[in-house]
Amino acid sequence: MDSRQDEVHGYRPALQTSPTPSVRTPMVSLPYTYDLANYMVRKEMVSSGLIKFDDCPENYWAWKSSFQDVTKELGLTAREELDLLTKWLGPESSIQAKRIRSVHAHYPIAGVHMLWQRLEECYGSPEVIENALLRKLEEFPRISNRDGQKLRELGDMLLELESAKSGGHLPGLAILDTARGVNPIIEKFPFNLQERWITYGAKYKEDHHVTFPPFGFFVQFVCDQARIRNDPSFSLSMQSHPKQEKFSRLKSKIPVSVRKTEVLATVSSSNTKQLPEQKMMDPREEEYGREAKQFVHRNFYVDDGLISVSSAAEAIGLLQKTKNMLPESNIKLHKISSNNHQVMEAFPTSDRANDLKDLDLSVDPLPLQRSLGVSWSLETDCFVFQVSPDVRPFTRRGILSTVNSLYDPLGFVAPVTMQGKALVRELSSDQLDWDTLLPMEKEAQWKSWTNSLSDLREVQIHRPYVPVSMSSASKREVIIFSDASTLAIAAVAYLRVVTVDGQCHVGFIMAKSKLAPYPAHTVPRLELCAAVLAVELAELITEELDLNLTAVKFYTDSKIVLGYIHNTSRRFYVYVANRVAQIRSSTKPEQWNHVGSDLNPADIGTRFIPASILPHTNWVSGPEFLQQPFLGETTKGELFELVEPENDQEICPQVTTLVTDVTEQTLGSHRFERFSEWRSLESEAFVPSIQALKDCRHAWKKVLSPVAVQLRLLVFYVSCIKPVICLSSYPSPPHPPVLVEGSPAYKVKKLLAVCPQGGGFQHLVDWEEYGLEERSWIPDRDILVRSLIEDFFCSCQSSASGAPGGTPRGRGTVTSQV
Repeated sequence: MDSRQDEVHGYRPALQTSPTPSVRTPMVSLPYTYDLANYMVRKEMVSSGLIKFDDCPENYWAWKSSFQDVTKELGLTAREELDLLTKWLGPESSIQAKRIRSVHAHYPIAGVHMLWQRLEECYGSPEVIENALLRKLEEFPRISNRDGQKLRELGDMLLELESAKSGGHLPGLAILDTARGVNPIIEKFPFNLQERWITYGAKYKEDHHVTFPPFGFFVQFVCDQARIRNDPSFSLSMQSHPKQEKFSRLKSKIPVSVRKTEVLATVSSSNTKQLPEQKMMDPREEEYGREAKQFVHRNFYVDDGLISVSSAAEAIGLLQKTKNMLPESNIKLHKISSNNHQVMEAFPTSDRANDLKDLDLSVDPLPLQRSLGVSWSLETDCFVFQVSPDVRPFTRRGILSTVNSLYDPLGFVAPVTMQGKALVRELSSDQLDWDTLLPMEKEAQWKSWTNSLSDLREVQIHRPYVPVSMSSASKREVIIFSDASTLAIAAVAYLRVVTVDGQCHVGFIMAKSKLAPYPAHTVPRLELCAAVLAVELAELITEELDLNLTAVKFYTDSKIVLGYIHNTSRRFYVYVANRVAQIRSSTKPEQWNHVGSDLNPADIGTRFIPASILPHTNWVSGPEFLQQPFLGETTKGELFELVEPENDQEICPQVTTLVTDVTEQTLGSHRFERFSEWRSLESEAFVPSIQALKDCRHAWKKVLSPVAVQLRLLVFYVSCIKPVICLSSYPSPPHPPVLVEGSPAYKVKKLLAVCPQGGGFQHLVDWEEYGLEERSWIPDRDILVRSLIEDFFCSCQSSASGAPGGTPRGRGTVTSQV
């Protein structure tokens, strides 16, 4: 038998260990040895060559090629391939594989074909892979200026996209050759890298005369920049700085100014989006002074700085120190503007605001400046309002755009803007599309308001709070008024300064107003919400004003709210309780005072007025009584009482509890010592007491109504073994109601009162055989005997209103019958 035939039959020739000729003796291998070897080979190929699919469409083609390359050498049956696919698919795809395998348990070939078809649809189609790649690129985070590792990851991702695009199987990736496909990627770059790409891309367009650089050129640019930024030869050690608090936002406040020297400056950097805050917030105080550090800490909003100082020399010195300090953080202080010519002339024209560079400050009029979004006139040192003359369409989008174009962060013209917001809510109630014309019958009201906005050009608000120095003030008080109506709630704050010679000056600080909630609350609730708004306004002002305030006082024209705040004896329901707690957590009751509605300036914020009338009201100047040296204030001993607490629905009813004090006295056996024999004790007291208890054990309670139960208790006491004293007999329970047309009917004793209900009336009924607590209101349609109603109206024509007795309680569906 030759060796080839031996291999076919499972035999192999034995190895010779000696050159001496000998007879070949074949080594017999059992049949299962070959199967075991084949199994081990296949297992090793599967375990080392297969990878698990991660359910990502962008990785499907690579996984499929790897799977088929490994399994084609194994000679798998359809059932084995189906099992192997189920094992090496991802969490989501394996669920589909198991479902298909269970359906084709007897037809594995069809199951394998269907599974591959399903995988192609879900993970292998060009559209699915394109969406997955572009979504992965879209979700990539923004890259900071010093994050070279992320830039390298982005470069690898772009190389993957370029490879997939060049293969020709994903035609949707052709968008990457256009600006629409590349610009979203560029927006993830740091600012300086964006500028560099613009330079490279523009040069490529000019050299190659194309509309946009190809995607391959962009990928090469990103990879080159990633290689440069990750080169260890150019990695600079960054000196760590202690973390400091970030810039405090001004929250749209205008700093206190007692003179007319206001400075507005802007900072800029080559990396404005990532300002080195640590270095900026930790200046060398001993070199540049505490004022420069405080200017950066307290008076910068993003890249705009705004501050008021007492003199031009102080402003110049502060700006010079800050200007010398900020370059250490690669920041330039420029675009300086001031209401004082001397301040602006102290700096080069290149450092002035753009519209001030070419002006002769001594001759030319100064243009308006934008100070944190508010127009500021340098000539008059006043805040003014500029209204756009553009007429927008009468649609939801148009009216909302008109209202939002009035930027008023300090509430100077809140009574005017709130009217516009109320109109927007009213006109948008129909929930029409954004660009659908609103009903024409409401257009006249809208045009009337928009036409009145032109009068806002005449409104001027002085920037300084008061015209005197704070150093000469004996009192510095913040006075806040609050009021509410069914349309809006408002709070307005003033700074009241009293000098040492007794002169009073009042300045408008800021105001806030809001539309009343819809559906409307009760007026006391709205007044309470206005008081909460006043407290929030006070917290903001005291935090932002760099002043040592003497006092903060609140005024409201609602005595109900004052009663809520001063209350110490009654409890409120949740709505009022939460807001009173918020008020009392920040203020004391002694800070709250009463003011008449005619003197309350916050009342103007709740009653919408035209812009032409606003300068002639006390909205900006405050009420006249603030000009008095002394104000009537609430003393500690003075309290505002609750107004009609028994009728106020916000106050919890009083609950009276009775405490029974029981003296500790036991019934001992010593009480029986004076009896010589048991019979005398039994006949005198003990047995009658036990018998009485047995007689009453089944009479512990009686039912008065379905909701009322009266307990019948046996009351007795033992004093020297005297007979027990029982309660008097109880009245018999009422008769059960009769049924009339399937409904229970009760007997009416008397009609007591009447009041309107809907389109009819309801009557207060006193029921036969029931007590006063069971009286209830019944609609007149449920009273079967109409003569009762006629007799009641005849006898009570003069007093048909009023409700004697307790609160009416319904019985459900009840029919009355005498």
